[in-house]
Amino acid sequence: MLRRVFLLGSVVFFLSVSPVLAGDESVPPPNFRVTNEMIYRELMEIKLRQARMEERFEERFKAFDEKFKVFDEKFKVLEAKIEANARAIEANARAIDRVSDIFLAIFGALIALLIFVIGFAIWDRKTTVKPVRDETERIKAVLKEYGKKEPKLAEILRHFGL
Repeated sequence: MLRRVFLLGSVVFFLSVSPVLAGDESVPPPNFRVTNEMIYRELMEIKLRQARMEERFEERFKAFDEKFKVFDEKFKVLEAKIEANARAIEANARAIDRVSDIFLAIFGALIALLIFVIGFAIWDRKTTVKPVRDETERIKAVLKEYGKKEPKLAEILRHFGL
């Protein structure tokens, strides 16, 4: 077990030291001097990278703007469809109101017609029954008068309560 830990530690140590031994550019040599030209060159590289990044950001922003424009157009189309549906619903509601008004008018007319027919029947009955009553009274009077002369008819009339 101790051997494994030692072996593992050695591998980690050599891996961490290997860039220094391999001559990595990030570690300067011992007699290294920085010149203005080197600083200028590094500064220009930084500015160039910054300009590239800004270009990429601008491209991405433009792409986002285009995507949002597409979404805006889709939302406008959806809003137009919703407004059209709302107008259609309102038109249907008005049509239903008109139909219900027509049904109400027809129902009112039928009720008025029914009341008229009942009233006419009552009036007609009264006007029809009155002449019949008068005629019946006259027939009773005639029969009573004739019953005075005919005893058998008088008995029949008394039997029926006339």
